[in-house]
Amino acid sequence: EPGSGKQKRRVLDIPEFSLEAGDMAVLEGPSGTGKTTFLRLVSGILLPDKGSVRWNGLDIGSLPAAGRDAWRGRHIGWIYQDFCLFDSLNALDNVLLPWTFTHFRVPGKLRARAEELLGVRPRADVRRLSRGEKQRVAAARAVLRRPGILLADEPTGSLDRESAGMVMDLLLDLARELRATFLCVTHDPAIAGRFS
Repeated sequence: EPGSGKQKRRVLDIPEFSLEAGDMAVLEGPSGTGKTTFLRLVSGILLPDKGSVRWNGLDIGSLPAAGRDAWRGRHIGWIYQDFCLFDSLNALDNVLLPWTFTHFRVPGKLRARAEELLGVRPRADVRRLSRGEKQRVAAARAVLRRPGILLADEPTGSLDRESAGMVMDLLLDLARELRATFLCVTHDPAIAGRFS
């Protein structure tokens, strides 16, 4: 960028990448190699400098920012390494929070599904949950609205081996149940090995 003192550098150069509906794939690589950037591109959070990102024929980059946000809210469930939970809310309220952004009340069936997905006490103080339980709350929030796409950014990166295995079992089971396209990025070969 002239005059800014900063030079542009190529972060990712991907000629083509595609997944069919319902596919489950893992992208493995060390930290700093662009895995999170790739997820942000495929979800429309970032736009590519060249080329396009298409989901089911729709060019995500052709949508205005608010349109991309709405599309993401309808179609994508995100699972983050750091959980992104609110300490001031209990486990159930953390799961239901995205729903409340666009609706005045939570239907009883949705609340019951959230409780079923949780696997922990619905009124639990998230500050007192183990890291594995927190990731379970985050996973329940990601799949509550039955998204067609699950994106997981190092979902087990901060968990011990046993908890990581349980969380990955849960995520793979939920993706199968939803028949969702599941793209997971990780630096852990053991997690990558769970994908065919």
